[in-house]
Amino acid sequence: MRNPNHTDQQIRNFFKEEGAEVTRLLQPLMELSSHSSTLILGYGGGEKATRKELLPYFHVCGAGGGEEPVRALIVGGWSGEETTTTYAIARFLASIEERLRLVSGIEVTAYPIANLEARRAGIAVTPEQEKEGVRFWCDSPFRHVRALENELRRYSYDLVIILREAAPAADMEVNVWPDSEVSASIVRDALNRYASAGTAFSWAFDPENGPFPRIFTPLPESGNQPTEVLIALPGSRDQEEQANQGMGLLLTMLHAARQAKAEGVL
Repeated sequence: MRNPNHTDQQIRNFFKEEGAEVTRLLQPLMELSSHSSTLILGYGGGEKATRKELLPYFHVCGAGGGEEPVRALIVGGWSGEETTTTYAIARFLASIEERLRLVSGIEVTAYPIANLEARRAGIAVTPEQEKEGVRFWCDSPFRHVRALENELRRYSYDLVIILREAAPAADMEVNVWPDSEVSASIVRDALNRYASAGTAFSWAFDPENGPFPRIFTPLPESGNQPTEVLIALPGSRDQEEQANQGMGLLLTMLHAARQAKAEGVL
């Protein structure tokens, strides 16, 4: 059985290597999944595509007690030039696989590198993406958009969380588009709890302007709407610090949602 702690260290080492290809960060997780019954590797966007074109994703299932789990979709690497969001999610997956009790009653599906095509080209967006615009729910020609649309249709998610890198920012910023007042209260309590630990960051609900736009929600023709959360990591800070902040907030929000579901609130 592969040691998840070794996986985390490998991810750290790969990230520190000068010029390391960011997709290499996923190789330790892929190897770990081959020996694990709780970390499942999958590929999205599969209509007439080669394996190289598909988006790798990971599904982590914490132990359940027979109750409906909290389901969270976590997305990184939305821009092809982002690396810290991929790093944070890869380390987050290794961490929760090592300590599955942390996600008991929670199912996490994560796409660490959403815009794989742009990532491989080493640019923020491809010329075609820039020309057409990367938009959801409008017959997008782009594989990563279609893959995530299918993912959102596949499960009834409680939370959809996207990590982005805000290059000039000194502090983390969180934008929340809740599906209800109940969900807003749950996320607000989680943010207050995380802030009480001493991390400096700001947040806003249903913002008109923010570091990045809302992209996933609302889902068209769906009675089950997830709460969408954008975590903008502070790009002016050390990448390790950015990743640690993102990982800590992810876990805090998932725990808050799990508690709310256990209490019959969510």
